[in-house]
Amino acid sequence: MVVKLNKSLFYNRMNKRRKLKLCFIGDISSVHCKRWANYFVDKGHEVHFVDDHHYSYKNLKLHYLKNYTRIKAIDYFIRLIVATHVIRKIKPDLVHSQQITYHGFLGALSNIQPFIITPWGSDILSVYEGSLVYKYITKYVLHRADFIHIIDRDGIKRVIYIYKNTKKKAFILNEGVDTKIYKKWEKTKAKNKVRILSIRAPLESYNTILFVEALNIVVNEYEYKNIEGIMCNRGDHITRYPYYEEKIMKLVDRYGLREYMRFFRYVRKINYSQKFMKNADIYVDTMSRNIVGQGTGKTALEAMSSELSVVLPDNPDIKPYIKNMNNGIIYKKNNARSLANAIAILIKDDKLRKKLGKNARRLILENLDWNKNMKLMEQKYYEIVRSESTRLNS
Repeated sequence: MVVKLNKSLFYNRMNKRRKLKLCFIGDISSVHCKRWANYFVDKGHEVHFVDDHHYSYKNLKLHYLKNYTRIKAIDYFIRLIVATHVIRKIKPDLVHSQQITYHGFLGALSNIQPFIITPWGSDILSVYEGSLVYKYITKYVLHRADFIHIIDRDGIKRVIYIYKNTKKKAFILNEGVDTKIYKKWEKTKAKNKVRILSIRAPLESYNTILFVEALNIVVNEYEYKNIEGIMCNRGDHITRYPYYEEKIMKLVDRYGLREYMRFFRYVRKINYSQKFMKNADIYVDTMSRNIVGQGTGKTALEAMSSELSVVLPDNPDIKPYIKNMNNGIIYKKNNARSLANAIAILIKDDKLRKKLGKNARRLILENLDWNKNMKLMEQKYYEIVRSESTRLNS
């Protein structure tokens, strides 16, 4: 059974309630975790974050899990023990882990209730399917969780496939995009060029080389020369894959695409993508998925909120977000020709680009507005803490 959040409740009632002591566990180097923690700090809650990365923000209390031996397996088990002790010492009103494997495991082992887990997608898809150990950990974490937070109904389907009975634990809420930051901008002139943005880090798992393959067809076969392809050609210290980065750039040179492309380095910074979306016309995603349960990327939602016309692969869970030729274009995943055809349609049809962009932002405003949905999450936290207090006192 899926529990729906009641959007009709009055948010101003929450302002009169006591502030919560929240303990988050996740990858704080991720912009998504940073944004989440920042929101609740700004709301005045006492926010603790447990992770093995550094981060500083206002009154956020970071509990850093250092490496002791520099031997990965040994440090992993030491951090499990240390984190459990740290979380129990905090005595939070609730624990919320982002991602199941590792961070969810830390939350589950703390034995603090209430405990919320948010699967991110890969942890219940490729990671889950690729390891018997992770299969066990995933099922253990889902079993220990008091609540399972999912971004959409396809995610629920995947959790049910893994865990069978959600026991009324699951609730759906996609926190969405900050529509005040990601909005339509008056774009700077680009000498009549159509600017095509692909912002994924250069990783084989993201298949970012497909973007270069598609631009080769667009420029050299279809002879659209009025374009500028914008893509990341170098990851950070976490996402660096030098062999793949070099492979991409060699292909760019082989196809003679240097004059039609602009490159940037991947940076883990909140709202970093905004500066590229301000002056882009089309957004392309290349990451393919074969299993239902991962939704669509947050960056794609940011592009939609920015009124870009988006071109996304036909992944199994794309339908709740994109209606083909209505608020975006869906192409055949891992197919450079299909992607090139979609890009070509948008290059030559300015009116279609604007129509898709407007419809895309409308969807975000109606269903995926960060400021509205995070208020609902705050409301959910209060409901969970209140129900736990009632249970303990009964």
